[in-house]
Amino acid sequence: RIVYEGAEGIDAGGLSRDCVAILFQELFHKDSPRLPVLPCETSFLPLVNPNFDQEEKISQLLYQAIGMIFGAAIRKGHRPLIIGPALHPLLFKMLYALSLEDMQNLPEIFSAPSDIPGYEAILYKFLFSYFASKTHGSASDLTNIFLENRFPDPFEVYESREEFLGAFPHADSIVQSTLGTLAIAQGIHQFLKGWNLQASSADALQITVAGYFSRDALADALSGYEGEDLSRNAKTKEFILRFIRDENTSDQILAEFLFNATGSFTLIEGQNIQVSFYDAEGPIEGASWFPKYHTCGFAIETPRNYRDYEEFREK
Repeated sequence: RIVYEGAEGIDAGGLSRDCVAILFQELFHKDSPRLPVLPCETSFLPLVNPNFDQEEKISQLLYQAIGMIFGAAIRKGHRPLIIGPALHPLLFKMLYALSLEDMQNLPEIFSAPSDIPGYEAILYKFLFSYFASKTHGSASDLTNIFLENRFPDPFEVYESREEFLGAFPHADSIVQSTLGTLAIAQGIHQFLKGWNLQASSADALQITVAGYFSRDALADALSGYEGEDLSRNAKTKEFILRFIRDENTSDQILAEFLFNATGSFTLIEGQNIQVSFYDAEGPIEGASWFPKYHTCGFAIETPRNYRDYEEFREK
């Protein structure tokens, strides 16, 4: 359970989600990430340098701790966690490709990676995942290759690992992102006390751990409208949907709106946000005209007697 110093409130799930969302937002800030990362479009891949000096050992341990948060998200329970959109989909493809045998080799890999034969096999498994995802091969073909353990042997074409990696751009970053992913996997394995990701695909794993977001999905999640007089609520319901689809409402504003209602910047699978309505009283500048959010219970209370959309949007 999460307790914020100097703040009241009992953590019924909302504070935990709030804490994890803010933690990942700060660790993987788009302008100044706090951990070694490889920027990929609008998200990141984790990096751990294979030199394994003291600083890199700390990075490995931090990513292992992040993996334990992944484990908590996978386990779900009555207080589901999601980390948000900070990490790249390739990370989840790489995690999903790992086997129980791979996980059993991890302690040796991190103790002396360059001297362990299994390191090469897992490294190339990840590299193949990366390059296959950049080709025109279908996802199902890639999955079948993983399931059948048919991995290409790079030494049939290249005389050394260095020659193989040197043939591709950003080879060093790919190796480091492999090790960063393995560190996260180590944390997941430790938290779950096994290797059952409870996902049917890499995409399903990403939705479970990171959530998902689209304007249509947010509109669908807000389907749980409540109120004694539904006809009186119709105008405000229309305002809410218009606000979500309004081109003047940025994705950042919608992420903050979602965060206020759920404690997360993305949606949990099967999310349902309850909306209830009341009649605000007093001057329009008063507090009663602002919506009220109940993060733990995924709920919003909003006035239904706004005069027009602009007044609603402002509040």
